Amino acid sequence: MTISTTAAPRPASGEGRATAGRFSFSVRASLLAILSLFVVGLFSLAASNLYSAWTSMNAAQTMRANNDVGDIFLTAAGSLAAERGVTNTALASALAADARVRDQIARLREEADAALRPALEKVRAGADFTGKDALFSRVTRDMAALDSLRAEADRQLGALGGSRDEAVVKRWIPTATALVLSSQELRVAAQVVPSTALARTQILLDLKQAMWVMSEYAGRERATIGALAGRGARIDPATLAMLAEYRGRLEQSWTMMEAYGAREFANPVVLAAMAAVRAEFFGTFEAVRGAVYAAGSAGQPYPIRGEQWMEAATRGIDSLLDLSSAVGQAAGAYTLQVENQGRTGVVVSAVVLLAVVLLGLAAFRVVVFRVVRPIRSLTDTMARLAGGDLEVAIPSADRQDEIGQMARAVEVFRDAGRENRRLEAEAEEGRALGERERREREA
Repeated sequence: MTISTTAAPRPASGEGRATAGRFSFSVRASLLAILSLFVVGLFSLAASNLYSAWTSMNAAQTMRANNDVGDIFLTAAGSLAAERGVTNTALASALAADARVRDQIARLREEADAALRPALEKVRAGADFTGKDALFSRVTRDMAALDSLRAEADRQLGALGGSRDEAVVKRWIPTATALVLSSQELRVAAQVVPSTALARTQILLDLKQAMWVMSEYAGRERATIGALAGRGARIDPATLAMLAEYRGRLEQSWTMMEAYGAREFANPVVLAAMAAVRAEFFGTFEAVRGAVYAAGSAGQPYPIRGEQWMEAATRGIDSLLDLSSAVGQAAGAYTLQVENQGRTGVVVSAVVLLAVVLLGLAAFRVVVFRVVRPIRSLTDTMARLAGGDLEVAIPSADRQDEIGQMARAVEVFRDAGRENRRLEAEAEEGRALGERERREREA
């Protein structure tokens, strides 16, 4: 059988085309839309992860730079402290410093300068921070003062103890200590804290420990002095040394609080509580404490009774506890912020992941139900047409997409085959009729 490609008459508009006018996305448009949304979802998820990783990397780089510069400053401080001690011991000796001591001092100076000057250059070239210029100028002045005093100290080291300039000897410890303290203050201030709630939460958690140390040693001092004042006993040298250690620990912890207070991101609640500590503990109570120490050290009658001391000390310590509470409140706010950020990140990631899954399912459905199955059905139909079955129904011919276009093209071939078969039947009938007429005429 030969199938003609002559177009057969098309069915009427309503014949087998109930959905012909219905709007429908093409397969190509559907797949492109799903693929685009799929790519956008994956891109959003990747971008979010990239931003998180980038932020973490920058924070890690900042902390590493802080650690490197901090190590250099601490190395300088260690050498300065060693130089301070060796030089002061030599100045206090009755003998002139020998070559070994001078070489040791020179080596310590070289180590201190070799560490401190590069550290200052790194801070100068680094990011700006609150009070940078003032702190830098202070360290520079302290360095110049120590350099000048070193030259004078060298001259005194060559003389015998009795002929040394006492003014130089007395200035040595304070001058060297001033550079140690100012350089370390600059080190702390130059520590760039990543602008993340997690990093700032960790700082506040460290400050809570510092506040505990302050309140603990202030409490030990309160109990010790309270007992002495209650008995009217003198503060002996051993007790005074112990109390000095307590105070040293307290002031060291307060230095951490002061460094935090100088940060531009310092919490306002904490700053207000710090102001109260300065007014009460280091102000009102410090005046009482100074008078009590002066009297107790000299063996004179205490200016207040034991219970009055306890009341004054308790008010001062209460201000420390209030500050500790403010630090905890600020840390709680930051931890809540971290929690909320984490929750938001989880929700966004879950939504994007869900969207990607749904898009994947939609793409699977489109491919299976709108492409694979219709094409397979259309292929089976074409095979039946090729086998001569011209009465087979053409599936998907009412679709308004590429599959529908293919089905309608197959429908054209089927209808053309039907028309060709009808024409062949008519021709065969005509030939048969002509043959009968011929035989009748011959008869």
